[in-house]
Amino acid sequence: MNIDDYLSKYLDTSELPEEAKPEKSSRPDWAEPSKRSGKAYDAIESLKGQKKAFIKKHGKKSDYDLKGNYLITKKEVAELVGPNVKPQPLFFSKTTSYCEALLTHFNNANDELNASKEKRISKKGRGLMQKTKEELIEQLRAEKESKTEELTSLVDDVYQRTLDNISLDMKRKLGLL
Repeated sequence: MNIDDYLSKYLDTSELPEEAKPEKSSRPDWAEPSKRSGKAYDAIESLKGQKKAFIKKHGKKSDYDLKGNYLITKKEVAELVGPNVKPQPLFFSKTTSYCEALLTHFNNANDELNASKEKRISKKGRGLMQKTKEELIEQLRAEKESKTEELTSLVDDVYQRTLDNISLDMKRKLGLL
């Protein structure tokens, strides 16, 4: 059995390690490698990988206050495409044929990243770090009370067994009768 088959059976393709991921389909027709559309496509894919890595490393809701940390911006894409490229003509030009497809790809990538973020945040936290201070104090008080009750009942049981096992002569000498 190939490791790719084994891992893909149990993990999403987004969770597979880079070397174990199945080969992606070739780039779309509108994204020509030698033109801006191809560079923009590559930039979106590169940024998507970076943003997924951020999402994987950050699990607190407060880590996602800035959308730029987990979503791709058009400005970032334009900067990766070239030094003098502006986002407006890259995504909204009426003279180029790829703008609509590029914008769709951009929006789909952001939707995927947003879904990953929501999935990451919605995971229930485990352990004491996820509880509030008040919850921890209440839990500690309840545990102390239950331990005290258990200890009291244990001492009472031991005392009663001791009394039951003492001979009558000893009970008379101790003044228990």
